[in-house]
Amino acid sequence: MSEAFDKLKAILQEKQTLTTEDFETITKAHGALSDQEHIALEAMRLRIDKQNRPKVSMEDYLKAAKVLDEVPEGSDEYKAAEEIVNAFEGGG
Repeated sequence: MSEAFDKLKAILQEKQTLTTEDFETITKAHGALSDQEHIALEAMRLRIDKQNRPKVSMEDYLKAAKVLDEVPEGSDEYKAAEEIVNAFEGGG
């Protein structure tokens, strides 16, 4: 793997994210990534994102879905329940 890949991988592992600025700075200084390096870096980023998602149980999801049916849309309780539903449906 290239020096640019190694540096981007280290930043990703340290900060748990990569910004466009990180990517541009490193690739400008050390050269572009190969297609395989792009794929590997994106796979690492997706794994980290999945690990950092909040875990939601089926019981919490069902309670939150019920709240969405019962409370006015836009209320604080609705917004909190919506976050739980979205986290569960997103794989959390």
